[in-house]
Amino acid sequence: HGKPLHIISKNLSAPRGITTNSRDEFVVADMRQGTVSALTLELTTGREVENTIVPGFNKPYLVSSNNLGLVAVSERGFDGGCCVKVLADDWTVLRVLGLKPGLGPTLFNPWGVCIDSEGNVLVADWGQTHSVIHYPVQGTAYAVVTEGLSSPRGLAVFQDCHLAVADSLHNCIKVFWYK
Repeated sequence: HGKPLHIISKNLSAPRGITTNSRDEFVVADMRQGTVSALTLELTTGREVENTIVPGFNKPYLVSSNNLGLVAVSERGFDGGCCVKVLADDWTVLRVLGLKPGLGPTLFNPWGVCIDSEGNVLVADWGQTHSVIHYPVQGTAYAVVTEGLSSPRGLAVFQDCHLAVADSLHNCIKVFWYK
């Protein structure tokens, strides 16, 4: 049974996505503050030891990380800023995905996001087509799933070639080959 250790609310006003990174920090997107925080916790008590706050996001929503230290953050800025930012382990922005049509599909309403071990980013977009977009490390982005999804929300990659998609209106998980 889960035993409560500690509640962390300092510097958080609307936390949404959470993941862990390669340094065992908890990475949290705060939609209201427009920040991503990296929390180092004391393992036995759950108390905050350190908090790195990274500003400059437009309604950050979900986060994902990989073993290379990369972090992908979906932004749901409905005023034209829907995108995914890929951050290096020092929190600098390496790539901004989904804003420029010439580089692949434009994101309209990104929900789920995940990043594989090579740095390829997959995004569940609730836009006009309810699709999953693959943003490769190099090259042009493309839709890997364009049919059969009613409301793609959560994404997970396993074995670096399979993609699991939580389809909330169909009440199921759908598995795809994406490479």
